[in-house]
Amino acid sequence: MPATPSLFVLDTSDPELARAHYESFAKHMPLFYAILVLNAGAISLEFFSPNRIWLTMVVPLVISGTALQPLLPCERPSYSNR
Repeated sequence: MPATPSLFVLDTSDPELARAHYESFAKHMPLFYAILVLNAGAISLEFFSPNRIWLTMVVPLVISGTALQPLLPCERPSYSNR
């Protein structure tokens, strides 16, 4: 079992490789968020029950809202040394 944690260790000795990993991950994040929102909607429609409106509508809406929050336009903080 000691070999298992070594599978998840990222080699950060090469800055170009780390940058490429980050850019690849950043490009895939919108797709991950879209899949999360669509799955939450599909599950809420499949298991809709008027008796359990909290579980079938409110929780998926909260999950979707949280997932879509990074896509909302907002003012980014400035980190300049002025």
